[in-house]
Amino acid sequence: MVAIQRTSSLNLVKDELDATLKQAEAGLEAFIDDPASGARLDECLECFHQVWGVLRVLELPGAPELALELEHITRVVKESGEAARDGQVAALGNGIMVLGRYLEYMQIKGRSLPQLLVPAINALRLSANRPPIPESAFFPCDINARRAGEGADALESDEEVARLARRLRQMYQVALLSVLRGENVATNLRMMDRALERIDRIGGGTPMGRLWWTARGALRALGQGGVEMDRTRKLFLGGVDRQLKLVVQDGGKALREEPSKVLLREAVYLSSLLPAGDEWGAAIRKAFRVAADSPDAAGLAEERDVMTGPGGSVIRTVSAQLRADLGGVKDSLDLAVRAGGEGAYGRVADELLKVGHTLVMLGLLRDSQVVKERAEQLRQWDDGRAIDPAGNEFQRLIDDLLAVENAVAGLEKRFTPGESSELQGESQVSLYQLDDARKVVIAECRAGIALAKRGITSYIEANFDRIHLNNIPATLKGVAGGLRFLNLARAVGILDACVSYIDTRLLNANLPSPGVNDMETLADAITGVDYFLESMEEHKPIGEGVLEVAESSMEELGTPVARS
Repeated sequence: MVAIQRTSSLNLVKDELDATLKQAEAGLEAFIDDPASGARLDECLECFHQVWGVLRVLELPGAPELALELEHITRVVKESGEAARDGQVAALGNGIMVLGRYLEYMQIKGRSLPQLLVPAINALRLSANRPPIPESAFFPCDINARRAGEGADALESDEEVARLARRLRQMYQVALLSVLRGENVATNLRMMDRALERIDRIGGGTPMGRLWWTARGALRALGQGGVEMDRTRKLFLGGVDRQLKLVVQDGGKALREEPSKVLLREAVYLSSLLPAGDEWGAAIRKAFRVAADSPDAAGLAEERDVMTGPGGSVIRTVSAQLRADLGGVKDSLDLAVRAGGEGAYGRVADELLKVGHTLVMLGLLRDSQVVKERAEQLRQWDDGRAIDPAGNEFQRLIDDLLAVENAVAGLEKRFTPGESSELQGESQVSLYQLDDARKVVIAECRAGIALAKRGITSYIEANFDRIHLNNIPATLKGVAGGLRFLNLARAVGILDACVSYIDTRLLNANLPSPGVNDMETLADAITGVDYFLESMEEHKPIGEGVLEVAESSMEELGTPVARS
């Protein structure tokens, strides 16, 4: 079985998952229209169970849990029948929408970010009167990591620690009460931080010190305003208070106990939301081995906007229309230059203003402003003076239109699985033209690979007659050249190894004919490259695991792929 990335595996079943979720959504709508009939909810239950099973196999953190919560609340709604609360039905509908959008998000981004699912999961749990889960429930980190210097004894006697902790807990509680009421939150968070600083100081390097340290980072994140003070975070602050209570009761003995892993994970997670340049957050990230690409609060908000904003299909549809509109503007501009009549440029300006309004809807505000300024300039050209198409003024207009077109193309790429917007900033080259060229190259490369595979098949069927192999090396070299244009160095290395094997082993008359197994192994390597190109062509990236299999095949044939 080909080992591929989890998010790449999603591409293989995404269409079926979408269809199943739509079926569940239709069942819910039918129930809303006729609450007395619960038959359609049975259909929803089956759909959610199927989705849960698939997502569990894919091992995508967070997504199976959301599917399971959808299944649970559906049972609650079915049992309630006409008495089902509107909040439960609304949470169910929202959960279906969020799961579908999250699957699309993972397909587009090629990564999972299960924190985005926690609000929807908790909305479902709360509607069923179940406690919420921490936002850090799926947050990956090394929770067993140790703080630098940990292991020292408490600096005070157990009794003295308990006495000091009582006063510090009171300080923490007074500030916490104001925070829960929403009163002067920033100031009271600093008071809570002061209390934890003091308890950490008297605790020395004890195990509980990890909680005070990371909780202080969490308080800093909450105090910077970029992290919302929602219910789960208030519960976290209350959990820290309960840990302080243990210190009041047991003194230094409590400090030498291991902290609650749930609280510690939540503290590490909240600390990771500190801005990237924050030294406190960076130290905690390093100590608990938080992934380098884990987003801070601003990054998380941006990712949430991507997931909850217009869907990829909508963006691609609008982008395609904008591309057509910009093409129309360029055609109209060409006619205006040729005609040079009064009002010709004004009509182009009207078309350009429509493009500017659409750009605002897509969030491309800077590009919209450029388009509007250029539209105003075009109106001024209707004064009867001749416009030189080769002049600097006209060329700057063309450059700006090309830059706007590339901005639209870059946005479209962001919402297309397997696409990259690396050239988005290159205003001198049309990304759409590059895309068209890329599609042609991929198609030609796949055609060349198909030709090579037919030659190998003919070679085997003709009892290893080498005449069928004569053109294959040149064909594969041509394909490798196309792959170099696409910057697919790994695939190029595989085809180079295939050419080397054919030249030195198969076309060498002094060597005996290879076995069928060897030929099938060679075909596996070439087919692996073909599968990889096919996934690019269909915008369903399968990951580089298939290329790893191809490399293993060539290594088995004694012609390992050269590493670049």
